[in-house]
Amino acid sequence: MQKHSFIYRLFTLLLITTFLVSCGKKDEVEPSPEEKEFAAVQTTVDLINQLGGINAMAVDFSQQAGATNGKISKGRMAEIVNARIASIKETQCGNISFVPSESEDQMIIVIDFGNGVTCDGVSFKGKIEYTINLDFSGESFEYGGKLNFIGYEVDGNGLSGEYTFSAILKSLTETTALYEYTTKLVNGVITDKDGKKIQCNSEYLITLSAKYTTAGQISSSSVSATGAISGTDASGKAFSATVTKPLVSSSSCQYVVSGTYLIKSAAHSDATYDFGNGDCDNKATLTVNGISKTVTIE
Repeated sequence: MQKHSFIYRLFTLLLITTFLVSCGKKDEVEPSPEEKEFAAVQTTVDLINQLGGINAMAVDFSQQAGATNGKISKGRMAEIVNARIASIKETQCGNISFVPSESEDQMIIVIDFGNGVTCDGVSFKGKIEYTINLDFSGESFEYGGKLNFIGYEVDGNGLSGEYTFSAILKSLTETTALYEYTTKLVNGVITDKDGKKIQCNSEYLITLSAKYTTAGQISSSSVSATGAISGTDASGKAFSATVTKPLVSSSSCQYVVSGTYLIKSAAHSDATYDFGNGDCDNKATLTVNGISKTVTIE
């Protein structure tokens, strides 16, 4: 399952933590054709997990915009975000701050790792600037925004690109709400330590169903996502990853519990990446040419 922690995921945006569970091979042993195929597919799997983390962060913070069941004042919005930031600071590294904006309808959240910090053996550097634009006019509560990556790196791997999201409150009762998010990454570039680049674009439609207490606070939520990623790998070969079965997660589990991608590339045979059938665990299955291997996401 894809890791989907409501707190920890904020700091795993570029962390490649997927490992194929197989017998280790010595460096001098020539990889088999099967191993070469899986290694080629793994690059796309890593990218899927990275963008999944980015989408999770966008939805997580923007969900706070509706944290009082859509009935919220501009002043109350700042209180909610500051409380959220305080809770994250207690468990994670990096300086997280709420930056005042000249516009009453805009919030800016900055996650700053400075010149480098290490958390649980992982090195982070740079900043993520998260801007939310709110629209309180009319009957429908809508908002959107962007993520700006400023010299952002994880273990020496950099990320740049134009990431935007939009959200709309589709339905609302005293105890439930339904939100619909659209996320897009345009001209995304992941640069590794050796300067090799993966170029990609992505677009996802994410539906979030939330339940509320009588006090208007979120008690539970579930998420379903569809979408696709496309681009070129470090060797210039085209690839794509399309959701063929919706990715499902909930506030009761830190992992995506079901959903499937179909991965296509000029560099390898078609593959499927399957998050399972509902179990809350950190396992997924990668299948290439009819051969399956378990992927553990830590």
